[in-house]
Amino acid sequence: MPLPLDEILSLSGNKYEATVATIKYARALSQEHNDATEIAVGPNTTEKLALLAIREVLSGNIEYEFND
Repeated sequence: MPLPLDEILSLSGNKYEATVATIKYARALSQEHNDATEIAVGPNTTEKLALLAIREVLSGNIEYEFND
């Protein structure tokens, strides 16, 4: 699946916070899967961790909060 550029550009919240949340989530997924860059999302389908993390954060499936 391609990069959801329209969703990224139309994000109404803080783009910096969303970026940090995406990076941290992608790093956690990579560590969970032995430093893989792709994971299986279906029987014959793999997906890049970065794209998966971006979509999960943008869709609101991953909630994040930053403390000052």
